Amino acid sequence: MLIIKREKMKIYNNKIIKFFVLLVLSYITARAEVNGLLSPFNVAVCAALPSFYSTAVLLGTLFSYLFGGLVGQAIVYIIAIIMVAVIGFVTSHKTANVSMGLVLVSMFTGVIAVGIYVHSKSGAFITGALISILTAAAAYFIRDLFLYWQKHNLLTLKGKSAHSLAFCYLLLIVTLSSFSPAFINIGLIVSAFLILEAINRYSSQGGLVCSALTSCGIFIYDVQIGYFTVFLPLIGYGLGCLPKMRKVLLAMVFMICNMAVLLLTGVDAVGIKCLIALTMGSSGYIWLNFEKQIFDTALTPLEENIRDTTVQRLRFIANSMLKVKKNAQSAAMHLQKGKSFSKMNELQSVLYGQLEVSAELIGDIEHKISENVSYDLDIIKLVSGVLSRKGVKFDSLTAYYNQSNRLFIEAYTNYEYDMSELSKTLSDALNIQLGYLENVKTDDTYRLIFTSISDYGLDYHTYQKAGGKDVCGDNYDIFYNGSGTAFVALSDGMGTGKRAAIESKMLLNHFKRLMKAGIEDVPLSVRMINYIMNVKSDDDMFATLDLAKINLDTGETKLYKYGAGATLLKHDDDVTVISDTSMPVGIMDKIEPYSEHKISLEIGDLLILLSDGVPESEYPSIKKLLLKEHTDLDLLAKKIGRQASDSSRDDITVIIAKIT
Repeated sequence: MLIIKREKMKIYNNKIIKFFVLLVLSYITARAEVNGLLSPFNVAVCAALPSFYSTAVLLGTLFSYLFGGLVGQAIVYIIAIIMVAVIGFVTSHKTANVSMGLVLVSMFTGVIAVGIYVHSKSGAFITGALISILTAAAAYFIRDLFLYWQKHNLLTLKGKSAHSLAFCYLLLIVTLSSFSPAFINIGLIVSAFLILEAINRYSSQGGLVCSALTSCGIFIYDVQIGYFTVFLPLIGYGLGCLPKMRKVLLAMVFMICNMAVLLLTGVDAVGIKCLIALTMGSSGYIWLNFEKQIFDTALTPLEENIRDTTVQRLRFIANSMLKVKKNAQSAAMHLQKGKSFSKMNELQSVLYGQLEVSAELIGDIEHKISENVSYDLDIIKLVSGVLSRKGVKFDSLTAYYNQSNRLFIEAYTNYEYDMSELSKTLSDALNIQLGYLENVKTDDTYRLIFTSISDYGLDYHTYQKAGGKDVCGDNYDIFYNGSGTAFVALSDGMGTGKRAAIESKMLLNHFKRLMKAGIEDVPLSVRMINYIMNVKSDDDMFATLDLAKINLDTGETKLYKYGAGATLLKHDDDVTVISDTSMPVGIMDKIEPYSEHKISLEIGDLLILLSDGVPESEYPSIKKLLLKEHTDLDLLAKKIGRQASDSSRDDITVIIAKIT
């Protein structure tokens, strides 16, 4: 009980500190100006934050206007921010759209009330309306970014939050530029730091976008200063295109480039002022990374050295395996000239095929390691320390961000641990909400995977019914591979009953093990399983495979069909049937042809996977059900399955997967 009270007290104290920090910042930012007009920035922030913190913004803003003698000048903003704060307290679920609407109504109310009272001309109403719209847009983007940060605890130039981040960045630079004591432009100081970090994390894309937004923000604040920043996007893009440098050296090159711009465009007071600000921001960036070595860019960083060496080893092994397969095949053909060993030929063919697939799978792993991921040595050190203090023994550990800027922590150990407990411990240590992949074991080694929360989620509902009195020959599985991908898999064994159930279960188990082991290439994995199932006994063994591979970072999805039936896709009010001719797994040496379809899923979309127990004649009625039913997907799956069972005696499986 004491522990709970202490924890609550810690959270309470943290909220109080944030409250007073916001109050002070709001007091300062309330006096920001844009082209001689007071900035409505605080009104937008008040609408975007939770009610507790919006009170801090309200109080800080009111105190600033009162003590600064700005009440008359800011009366519209005062009316608006009071309305926003009061209405926000009774708003249960504040989305970005709600925040925008709140500001729009409050600002328009202030503009109209003050305009009528002072008998303003129509031009003043138009100006007030435009400011209201811009403030509402700012509230929308700030709230959208706040919700994204709350969910993922990171900011990224990719994905759905990019436009909100860009707008808020622009707003930040304009606001900070208003506070320029003496010859120091605060906006340029902060932007220099952020440009360097964007170049370091996102290369040329980050350098260009961040620099261009900085230049735009400075132009909005002051056109004369903006002329000096016109070359910033070129500098940011150019530095991002260069081979990756240490942070300290990057900052030094950035300063040199800006000095060169000043010399080329002519030295004047405004240029010197801008150069000083950019140099101060760059110096701050150097100071924060001072513990790093400055002149070691000629050396390959440790993580890149390990990655490159591993890639070369895998490539060498894969090529060697293919060479062995080629030589062995040539020798076997020479020795068997004129002879007939059909069973031996069949087994050799299977073995050669497995050797070839194994080599290609190693090549797939090599390609995955070579991908543009960003390793984070600081997180590796932190996680290593946290796990060690928890008594976790591991053989290797790494942490990296994928191309969607999603964090992955991967470790290998010989012991089994409570993943839920470890995930909570790491989430607290990193201040990031982490999910985890259930323990994957091979021999005596466990693979531990922890990831930050993805943009998309997956909800699913199923219905299954055996065709006869025996067990259902269909099997399905929904699982994650630990690399940001979800799989929805359905397999139908040959015939019905126990034998069919064994075939489909074996296929799914093999496939799931390969995917969760870290293999990404679906066709290669299925080819390997096909060779395993193709080593026939007296009876044939084969099964269909219907698969959806969903990237939870982007929504990009691939549908693979091996002898499987149609898949239905519901997007808004449209239902599409996706089907093709393909071969089951295990029926022939060659798995081709198989079917592959690429689609892009959005939140709310439905994927419906059906076994062949659901006849095509039912598809029109299923479409009607999909367009009619919207909420209870469990009931929808049951309706589809029960409706199909009236006209079919085969095993029936229905899977409805919803993107959330």
